[in-house]
Amino acid sequence: NRYGWRIPFLLSFFIGVVGFITQCKMEDSPEFNFASKSQQIIRNPLNKAVRKYWRQILLITIVVSPWSAGFYACFLWLPTYLENEHEPAVEHAFIANSFMLIWVCCCVLFGGYLSDKFSFYKVMMVSSFLLAFTSLPCYLMVEVLTDNGQTYPLILAQTVIGLFLGCYGGPMQSFMVNCIDDVVVRYCVVGVGYNICQALFGGTAPIISTVLAQVSLALVGLYVALLTLCAFVTLF
Repeated sequence: NRYGWRIPFLLSFFIGVVGFITQCKMEDSPEFNFASKSQQIIRNPLNKAVRKYWRQILLITIVVSPWSAGFYACFLWLPTYLENEHEPAVEHAFIANSFMLIWVCCCVLFGGYLSDKFSFYKVMMVSSFLLAFTSLPCYLMVEVLTDNGQTYPLILAQTVIGLFLGCYGGPMQSFMVNCIDDVVVRYCVVGVGYNICQALFGGTAPIISTVLAQVSLALVGLYVALLTLCAFVTLF
């Protein structure tokens, strides 16, 4: 009978309207206008994207995986686990997580700022390296220090992971767009790669984390760290 959780979903309607109006008024890039005038636009861009640019799709899937799995595990699954499954329960995990989501949003903006200043490649390399080597200690800290249901270990872990995850996610859009020069299928390639990643790593993060947490919460951090190392090596 509770309705509070529906309020953000209703408010998102207005965000959708703003996005629709912005998209309608936004001018196409000169490259796309040239392709359109020279009749290079094709009827089925998905077919060309999968056949010709499957390597770029795979690249995007691998590089985006730390963002997908890392965010779902730390900011969606972890507070739910601590408040509902952990013994003793961390009573204020959801409240703390609400504020920490604002922190992640700020970190994403900060990552975008750093990307403009130093290039998206450098920012993603540094942030992925730091995320890979802090994920395991952060989850281990949460496991060790929440024996009495304290909230501060969650806040500390989300502060550190959120900083590096946000700095990684901020420039990620620029990375995906720069993966392919063909403006005719660019966003099709980006969309396929990103959504495959969300399905494979984001959608499965809660169940994988739950299974790993039966052994040790630190294994969840190890899982995120391994995905991040794979992305770091791929970027390198």
